[in-house]
Amino acid sequence: MGGFSIWHGLVLLVLLAIPVGIGLLVWLIVRLSQKRSAEKARIQPHDGTKP
Repeated sequence: MGGFSIWHGLVLLVLLAIPVGIGLLVWLIVRLSQKRSAEKARIQPHDGTKP
């Protein structure tokens, strides 16, 4: 009794994988949104004048 079983390892893996997965998803969403906003800024340059 009191040993570190495979179930302890699996529980720890799941408990660590959930926040890491959420962080990875947030990072990916932020990266994609920054890339899209950079593309829009490059396509429509703003020089301060109204058309």
